[in-house]
Amino acid sequence: MPKCGTTSLHEAFLSAGFGSVHWALGAGKDLTADKALRTSGLDASTRLVAELLRRATVDGRPPLAYLPEGVDAVAEMNGLYWEGSCVRAFFPQMSLLDAFVDHYPHAHFILNVRDTTEWVRSVGEHNDLRKRLIAANLPGLPPGAGGRDEELVAWVEGHHRRVRETLRARGAKLLVFDIDRDSGAELEQFLGVRVAWGQHNKTGDDSSRLRTRSAGGCRGVTRSPGNRSHRVRQPPAATRPACSRAGDVAATDFVQCRVLPHPKARRQTLATPSYAVSK
Repeated sequence: MPKCGTTSLHEAFLSAGFGSVHWALGAGKDLTADKALRTSGLDASTRLVAELLRRATVDGRPPLAYLPEGVDAVAEMNGLYWEGSCVRAFFPQMSLLDAFVDHYPHAHFILNVRDTTEWVRSVGEHNDLRKRLIAANLPGLPPGAGGRDEELVAWVEGHHRRVRETLRARGAKLLVFDIDRDSGAELEQFLGVRVAWGQHNKTGDDSSRLRTRSAGGCRGVTRSPGNRSHRVRQPPAATRPACSRAGDVAATDFVQCRVLPHPKARRQTLATPSYAVSK
């Protein structure tokens, strides 16, 4: 979910050499445009990861088909923006969970969790995120729900249970990653690459607990946007056939899935030591 370490996972993926995107294409490059996307849906059809995933599914494509070439990590995939007094929302990590397993059977899924009380506090302090959640119509959270803390806690915990049960029942690879207790060591062991793990985009009191570390205990160094290993290009038109790609990483607020190619087809960048949700 938003405010559950998705920015930190985005930076971790980038440090490992993945081409990661975080909630929207080009997010963070133009804060004015980012705000317009959140408050009015400006360019949502071409920028918002959730919208690209939704459109691919509607068109009968695999969920990640309309992401730009070179993207093999998605650090946050949910979308939540205002349309007048209403909120348009789509959480692929909930609605498309089974589709991810169907289309990407070799994926590595990361269920990123944190203390639910702290998560609710962080949601309430992050711009108008809680208002959007209350106004949205989401699986397990109908319009008007979420005003009480216990409603949000029950919603998140229900999502956690479904992810665990669904993925384990289907034999998918799953890492439950506590963003406050775990470190880069768990990510490295699970993904098989070096990562630099640090907490980013902290809200309120979270900033006092900022940590940056790698698995070896050294201070992690994250890549600047200019050093990323892929180019973010305009997404393909809805009529363009989906490309067949060897490997993808999909990261949602609570679920990140990395689709690993066959060992013989694995791209060289996946073995490069280097670092990948929440706006």
